[in-house]
Amino acid sequence: MNAAMGWQMASDGAVLDPVVAGTESTEQADPTPRALPGPEAMDALAPLVGEWQMAGTTHRTTDDEPTGSAFTATQTARWEVPGRVLRVDWTVMDGEGATLGDGRSRITYDEFASAIVNTYAGRDLDTTFSGSATLIDAGGGALEWRGHETRGMAASVNFEVTYLFPDASTCVVDFIPTCVDGELGPRPSRFTWERRNPFLSQVPFAERLVGVWPSEDDSAITSRIRFGPGRRSLLVESSSSIAADATPATMVEILWFDPSSERIHYRGHQADGAWMRGTAVIEPNEDALAIRWRGVDRFGESISGNVRILVSEARLIREADVETDESDVTETVASFDDGDGGP
Repeated sequence: MNAAMGWQMASDGAVLDPVVAGTESTEQADPTPRALPGPEAMDALAPLVGEWQMAGTTHRTTDDEPTGSAFTATQTARWEVPGRVLRVDWTVMDGEGATLGDGRSRITYDEFASAIVNTYAGRDLDTTFSGSATLIDAGGGALEWRGHETRGMAASVNFEVTYLFPDASTCVVDFIPTCVDGELGPRPSRFTWERRNPFLSQVPFAERLVGVWPSEDDSAITSRIRFGPGRRSLLVESSSSIAADATPATMVEILWFDPSSERIHYRGHQADGAWMRGTAVIEPNEDALAIRWRGVDRFGESISGNVRILVSEARLIREADVETDESDVTETVASFDDGDGGP
C-alpha cells in the first residue's frame, strides 16, 4: 500500500490521467493548513491489521504481453506494539508464482516530526526502493498520506495515497503521483485489496464438506454441515436420520482457525452433556481433516479420541475412535442444500 505498488501495477481498470514527468503539482497550498493527526490516530490504522490479497496487471509491457502481465500480491499487517507500531510485509508474484518484488514498512508516531509516519523499503525486480509517507488526515473513515519515494540511483516520486474501507473485507487504494523525477514513473492507479479468509486458506476443500449428508441406514446419523459467519468456520449438526429436520441435534461440532495459535481448533457438544475439544490438521496430500480431541463423557469421566472427516465419491466419510483402536466408519450420500451452505 505504497508508491511501489503504483509504480509497478494497475488493477481494477481504473487509471487516472497520466502525470507529466518532472512537473509540480498544481494544487494550491492551504492558507490555514490543518494540524496533522496525533498519536491517537494510530487507532484508525486498526482496519489494516490482517492478511490481504490482490490480483491485477503490471504496467510493464513486452512483445509477448503488450498489455502487461498478470500478478498476485499478498500483504500482512500486524501490531509489533499494540496501538503504537504497525508492521506491514508484502510480496508480489507473477502468474507462475515467481517473486516480482517484496518489501516491508513500519508505521508509528514520530515524536520529532509530530506525525504518524510510514517508513518502507523493498525490491522491485532488480531495483531497490525506499520511502516514507506522512498521515495527513484520518477522518471520515479514510486514511490520507503524502510521501516521497526514491528508486535506484536516479528516480524519485512525490505522491499522495488514500486508503478507503467500503467494508471490513475490502481496502481500496488510490495512488496519485504529484511530481516525478526520471524518464519513467508510476501511473495514477486504483487497486483493491481483499482480506484473506484464514479459515478457507487453511481448509481449501471446506466448500466440498458443506451440505446435508443422510445415511443409507435409517438407524445411523445424518449430518448437516454449513459455514459459520463470514465463512470462517464450519458447523456440524448431527441428528437421527429419522425426521432429522424435526428433531434436535444429538451432537454439535464447530471447526475454526485461530490466528493467534495458527491452528485449526475443534469443539463438540453432545445432547447427553458430553463435550470434546481439540485441534485439527490437514492430512498431507489428502482433502481430509484429522482431529485429535479430549473431553468428558456424560458421567463426568475423562475421554479422548480421534475423528477423521473427508468427502470421497460424493460420500461423507467420518472415522472416529474413543480410547480404543477400533474404528467406526460411517458413509453417507451427499444431498446438498439449494443455497450456498451459509448460515
